[in-house]
Amino acid sequence: TQKQNERKAFFDHITNIVDPLNKPDQHYVLAGDFNTTLQNIDRQTQSKQKYKCKSQTALQTLIDKLNAEDIYRTLHPNKKQYTHYHKQANTETRTRIDRIYTSISLRHYITAAELSPTTLTDHYSAASITISTETSRKGRGTWILNNSLLQDQTYRDIITKLLRSESQKISQ
Repeated sequence: TQKQNERKAFFDHITNIVDPLNKPDQHYVLAGDFNTTLQNIDRQTQSKQKYKCKSQTALQTLIDKLNAEDIYRTLHPNKKQYTHYHKQANTETRTRIDRIYTSISLRHYITAAELSPTTLTDHYSAASITISTETSRKGRGTWILNNSLLQDQTYRDIITKLLRSESQKISQ
């Protein structure tokens, strides 16, 4: 259809803009009403018609070139929640067409991705993310000392000196 062709042209245009600028150390946040879905979980319809339109392929190309991910889907892999409802004749369709794509490199800074009800638009929900600006990363599990360091005399001397210095500070 004409709308699908227009969306494809738009996604192709954005890809052409960002592709020359795309560098490994760049971070991206791409958000909006994409008017298409890429995964079946983001679409619920009574229609039996399955299709993959040109705009979906163009959007997927853009996401791939940016090395980006749908952060909501990453944080909620099985959650079915929709942002747009459409009823035509006897067919009702629910879709999550409002999404936020982020560089995979930003994943550890994103603490939440949610869909919240809104009344300011014809869409049911708005997508939002929370980005932490903390520079320290907290990993999983317990830190474990590399035991081979204990064989290194220089390392043992540094640690012994550090422990003595800290011990003297405490005892003063």
